[in-house]
This record gives sequence, C-alpha cells and structure tokens, in this order.
Amino acid sequence: MRCSLKIAMLLVFLLIVQEGWSQNTQIDPQQLISEIIEEMSAKSESDIDFTPIIEDLMYLLENPLNLNQCSIDDLSRLAFLSDFQIKAIIDYVQEKGPILSIYELQTLYGFQKEDIERLVPFVLLTKKVDEDNLKNLISKGSHQIIAKTGTILENQDGYKVSSDPSKSRYLGNKYSLSTRYNFQSKDKLEWGLNVEKDAGEQLFKGSNPKGFDYFSGYVAIGNMRRIRKLIVGDFNAEFGQGLTFWSNLSMGKTSDPFGTRKRGRGLVRHSSANENTFLRGIGVTIPIKKIDLTLFGSFKKIDATIGDSLIDGERFFTSLPITGLHRTPNEIANKNTLGEFIAGGNIFYKGKGIKAGLTLSHVKIDGNILSDSSLNKLYGPSATERTNVGINLEGFVKSHHLFGEIAMDPLRSEHALLIGGLFKLSSLVEFSVLGRSYSRSYTNIYTSAFAEGSGSNNENGVFTGISIQPLKGLKLSGYVDVFSFSWLRYRVNAPSTGYEYLLQAEYRFSPNFTGQVRYRVKSSEQNFTTEYNKLDVVIPQQTQSARLQVTYTPDMGIRLRSRIDFSKFGNDSTKNEFGYVLSQDIGYTHPKFPFSISFRFAIFDTDSWNTRIYSYENDLLYTFSVPAYYSKGTRTYIMLKYSPTHRIDCWIRWSQTYYSDLKELGQGLDLIDGNKKSDARIMVRLRF
Repeated sequence: MRCSLKIAMLLVFLLIVQEGWSQNTQIDPQQLISEIIEEMSAKSESDIDFTPIIEDLMYLLENPLNLNQCSIDDLSRLAFLSDFQIKAIIDYVQEKGPILSIYELQTLYGFQKEDIERLVPFVLLTKKVDEDNLKNLISKGSHQIIAKTGTILENQDGYKVSSDPSKSRYLGNKYSLSTRYNFQSKDKLEWGLNVEKDAGEQLFKGSNPKGFDYFSGYVAIGNMRRIRKLIVGDFNAEFGQGLTFWSNLSMGKTSDPFGTRKRGRGLVRHSSANENTFLRGIGVTIPIKKIDLTLFGSFKKIDATIGDSLIDGERFFTSLPITGLHRTPNEIANKNTLGEFIAGGNIFYKGKGIKAGLTLSHVKIDGNILSDSSLNKLYGPSATERTNVGINLEGFVKSHHLFGEIAMDPLRSEHALLIGGLFKLSSLVEFSVLGRSYSRSYTNIYTSAFAEGSGSNNENGVFTGISIQPLKGLKLSGYVDVFSFSWLRYRVNAPSTGYEYLLQAEYRFSPNFTGQVRYRVKSSEQNFTTEYNKLDVVIPQQTQSARLQVTYTPDMGIRLRSRIDFSKFGNDSTKNEFGYVLSQDIGYTHPKFPFSISFRFAIFDTDSWNTRIYSYENDLLYTFSVPAYYSKGTRTYIMLKYSPTHRIDCWIRWSQTYYSDLKELGQGLDLIDGNKKSDARIMVRLRF
C-alpha cells in the first residue's frame, strides 16, 4: 500500500509541474452543473437532495434568464451566485441601464472571469416575448421522460433462497427501477409523474399489485395575473430561514463561509424520489400588491412502527421510519399506517430593500407515541402534533445583507431564534456571522434551519466566516463555529459543547490550472465506555481533515483532478487514528462527437470508521453519490454518456469498492460474503 501511495503521489507531482497551459475549451453545461453540485456538497455527511437545484439549472439552460429584466428572485435560482453578486447585477442594471455585453460584469464587485464563464450558459441579454395563452404554453413547452435502473452486482443475503421459510428475506428482486415524466412551459405551466421501486421491493405483485412502491405527481401553474403559484398534488414549501416550516432537504454547513443564508422559494413542485418530507394536497400563492399570500394543506399516509397492543382503544407507535424502504414483511407492515395532516400559510411582504414574512404551520399525526424512557429524549419535541408561528426578516443596509427568523410554539414555552448577516467590508474582504438559539423541545420534521445537530432544537451557537482576495487569482476563506447543547443528546449523556473551524486557500495559476488546500478541525464531546468502567463518561474528541487538490483542464475537453485527503481522530483515552484517500479523476468530453466519460481511481487507508473520508462522485442525472471511504482498499468508477440525437441522452455507470482487509461487507440482509461491492446503473432521457 505504501508503494502504491508513493507512485500515485509521483503522478500528482508530474501533473502539477506540467507547463504550457493552453486556452480553455467551451464549457460543457452538464459538466458545469456537476461541478456546481460538487462544490455545494463539499462537506456533506448525509443524504442531501439536490434535485430542485439541478432542475432549476437544467431549466435555465434551455430557458435562459434575461439579465436586463430579471429580479433578485430569478437570479437566486442560480445557486452558485452569492447574494453580493446578485445584488451587484441588479444595482448595475438599475443605475447604468441594460447590459450590452456579458463581459461588462467584470467591472462589478465579486465577478472574476471564471464566474462569468459559469454564468454564460444560463443567461442572455435579450429575449423574445411570446403571448402567454394556453395554446402557446402547451405548444412551446417541453416534455421529458427519464427511465433508470441499477443494482448491486454481488449477491446479498437478503436475496438468497433459503430452505427455512421463517427466515427474513427481501421479497422483491435486487434491481431498483424508476421512471419520471414532466412537462414544463416557462414558469407558467408544469405537470409531472414519478414512480419508483427500490431494490428488494416487489413490482406488480405482493404489496405492490398496481406496480411500483412509490407514486408521486403534480400539476402547477404560476406567474399568472391573479395567481403567483398554484400546485395540486405533491409539493414542498420553503419559508424564511427554515425555522418555522421547510419541507425540503437543505444544506447545512459547507466549505463556503457565506452559505449560511437560505433562499426560501415558497411553494415548489415535488419531483424527487424523496418519499417522506413532502406535502400532498394543494397550495396557492396569491399576489396582493406588495404582498404574497400563501395557503397550503396536505394529507398523506406515512410509515410507522405500530405497537403490539391497543392502549385505551387507541393505536400507539414506537417510531416513524423515514427510509421509504418496503422490502421485508416487517417493513411492509409499517407502510402507510398513519395519517399525517399539515396546514399552514405565509404572508410575505416584498418592499424596496426589505422583505418580511409571517408563517404559521400545524402538523398532526393520527396516533400516539409510546414514551421513550431515554433521558436524552426527556425534552424531545412532540412527535404527534405541532403548531409553529414565526416571523422572518431580511434586507440590505447599504452593501450589507441582514437576515433572521424567530419562531415559537404558542401552546408550549418553546422558541427558536436565528440572526445573521453578510457584510462586504471592502472590495477584497467579505465577512459573515450567524447566531442561533434553539430551545430543547423546539422543532418538528418540517424544519431545516442552520444547525450543527440533526434538528433545530437543543442548540446555541455562533458561526463566523471570512473571505479575502489579497492577490489576483488567490482566495482565502474560512469559518469558526462555536456551539453548545443545553441538554443530553444521542450518545452524549450530559450537556456538551464543541467548536469547528475551516481554513481554505484557492489559487488560479492560469485559466486551466487551479489549486486548493483545505484544513478542518472539529471538536465535540461523546460518550466513552471501557471494559473496566461500564458507565458512560462524556469525553472530548477531535477530528481533523486536510485536502490538497489540483485541477488541470487542457485542450480537447479533458479535465484532470488530483486530490489527497487526510484525516485524524483522537480523544483523551485512546490512541490517535489516521486515514488518507488518494484519488485521480479524469473527465473527457469529445468536441464534436456527443460522447463524454468520467473516471476515478482512488486508494484509501483508514484506521477505522472514525477516520472515514467523504468524497463526491459524478453520477447519473438527478442521482447523488457521496460515499464514505473507510478501512483499506481501492475504489473505481466509470461513467459514460452518449447522446445519439439532441433529444436522447444515455448514461451507464459502474463502480466498485475493494477492501483488502475485510472478508465480508455489510450486515444483516445486506451482508456480502466477500470483499468487493460493485454497483451498476443505466439511465435514458428522452426530450421532445
């Protein structure tokens, strides 16, 4: 392993010292979207659904924004633009008049040449205006059908035939299958349908006689004279900073010190495969002068683990599974067992330089939960019924962007407060700060505010970030987050504290060659038990990680990325643990033939799960892969994309992880008897 590491490091060195960097080729829009998502998922250690962001970017590729007529809300759909960049564009058009050349943006604050090149595919400077009658909307709209299937190639225990009929196993085959169809015409008329079955779920038999395990659909109209948005079917609602109500999955902390402010979009269609946190019913937004009034209602069946007996004639549940998996008899028994009712509304005022919103939400589940005797859940939020009321406010004071939200449950003495700001101190220095205070019992599944923990409760903290550009091509950034938890948490049997900081340097040596160095430290507290002392003792622990990365883009559509990641874990009672991942990515897009390829080979060696390293991988459209590298071994993936016509795209992806020091992988029904795990996926997209 050490010999392989030395050889790989030599290859990285040879890549770095290459000379004669040539001019950049035309940007591949879909590759650009992949790079944007990779940046946003830089520190993702949980499943985040980027589907809404990708859908916006894919739509804007075919329906670019008119840069001279768009609003702040329009530009906010470009998730890679900062709030300062968005404001700079709006102010420039208002003060100087229409932009005649896209490269005028180089004179604006915060825009480098590479920022403009990234923006170009999504905007234009003039736009033909069509009459928005129903006939034109339908005839000018676009249809899209996507079919995808995949499987783990190795045979897992859950699919093996057993002579013991009482032995649990997966009832369906090992292939996942999904199909999605959608129609969109501008931002005015949309409809869609998603169906899916996960690996191990039945298809057209057993628990799914009508076919798939998951069905989702919607019809939406928007931007009409008297209706801002109307959605019937499955949708999401996002308001403020996520404290009062936010049904979509959203990002937490990232390497971007200015990614703290959320951009709530109000009512949006639900078109992803997320089977849990969405609304099913109707929502409408009506404009009244400078006010948008939103009302929504939802009722759907949700999964729950029901207790063995009735108590006083009422059903009780012990947990609310959120995996969406229905493969075994027990999982099928949990499917759609309880009703969930949600109602709420939002009044949003949009004035000159200031925005304010009042949000009300009520969530009720038709059941009662069996009390958990764990101390860490003594002050846990109600799992059956919640009412939240909140006020959010944001606006610019000169060049500084201030935002915040306060929320409470009027029936209980619970509250949550979040206040932040993005400050432009000079043309070279930006600063951010965010403070939050969440009471022990405040939250529900439909909140998604900035937090260190898994929910918007039992937390206090202050986050500060900074970005400096001392030299042309050089950007220094970082953040410090100090947090505390006033009550017990999972695996932490005492009030606890912690901190995290990150430092990052990026330097663009030329238009084709970029380097990045990142260092991160996180200190927290957790239970610790030894064979001599059976009582849990809360002790401090620290995780450190570092990254060195270089990206080189020569001619002919080639993109090379070399990366070394290091990790270290330690506490006061055990010896330090270490890990590393060395990876090489190669991307190639043919300049004339509609063909592209993405490839990675990685070597990893970590002492344990404590030193695992997460790394984003390119994947199929609307599919996200951020695997954890742990133990010792190698990982390889290759993805091919071919477009036989401009209306048809085909993807095929294969990946394999090899563990040199393990004899079996996984556990339970997912157990693989061997040290390799391979995954294959195929997807076809048709547009017309």
